Amino acid sequence: MMKHSRNSLFSKQHLFQNEKKQHPQTSCEGCICGIFRRLNEECTEGCTTNNQFFYILPKGESRPVGDTPILFRFLRFEAESCCAFFEIMIEQNTVTLQVAVDCHEISGIVPIQ
Repeated sequence: MMKHSRNSLFSKQHLFQNEKKQHPQTSCEGCICGIFRRLNEECTEGCTTNNQFFYILPKGESRPVGDTPILFRFLRFEAESCCAFFEIMIEQNTVTLQVAVDCHEISGIVPIQ
C-alpha cells in the first residue's frame, strides 16, 4: 500500500467533510475543484514556491495528457471561474507555457512530489 505524507492532498487533513460549510455554494463543486481550492488556500507565498506538480487525467480519457505524460505545475486556482492555472514545459523542456483548465474538465490528478 502506498503511503502518503502528512501534507498529501489525499491525507485525512484534506477530507471533504466541511467543504460546503467553509465554501458557500458555487459553480465549482466536486472533488478536483475542491482539491485545487484547498491547494490555492495553502499557497501563502505564491504557488510557484510550492512546486506542486501533477499529471492530469482529462474527462473521457484513460491516460494523462500528452503522448509522454506532461507534468503540470500548479500556479493558482480562481473559484469564480473554476479555472486552475498551470505551467507546463514542452519541446524537450525548452518552452514554458501557461495553461488554464476548467476544473470540471479534469477527472483525476496524480500529485508528483
